[in-house]
Amino acid sequence: ITPTETTYRSIIRICCNNNRSQIILKLMREMRSQYRILPSLEIYGFAIKACAMNSPNVKLVLHLLNEMEINGYPPSQEIYNQAMLGCSKSGNFKLAFRLLEKMKSKGLIPNRLTYSRAMSAFAATGNHQIVLKIFKEMQSRGITPRCETYNIVIAACARDGEYDLAFEILETMTEKGVMP
Repeated sequence: ITPTETTYRSIIRICCNNNRSQIILKLMREMRSQYRILPSLEIYGFAIKACAMNSPNVKLVLHLLNEMEINGYPPSQEIYNQAMLGCSKSGNFKLAFRLLEKMKSKGLIPNRLTYSRAMSAFAATGNHQIVLKIFKEMQSRGITPRCETYNIVIAACARDGEYDLAFEILETMTEKGVMP
């Protein structure tokens, strides 16, 4: 019996849910080399999610993004969000920002999650100025910050020793009815 794309997708989904990125990559190689089956957009999504989750492998995430495009699957907003999660978890703030810019250049509109992941990557390094820039861009696009978003901005300011600014943002947050 020859496996189909559906068979591989089912197995890969299970592996994704259990953070088994190495097995996913092995299955993707197998489906291409042994059965000449190209991974679907959904399979790429599972692979990127798994590679970005627990022990982020950002280099591999970038490889998968490029491979997707080569195979005719432009990454979606959700795929970019997963890739930025890996950047955020690994502290690769420059790549998170490049992905955000690339996403926008392709006509994809960032959402709250996109901006939060990009801000998280910069917040981990204490780069509050860029976090504030991204935060302001998010608001200028009509996206209302939630508690989690404000927390990222406040934490970035505090990491940089900008305590007055952190308290000012906390005050703005509560004035807007967002409870800490």
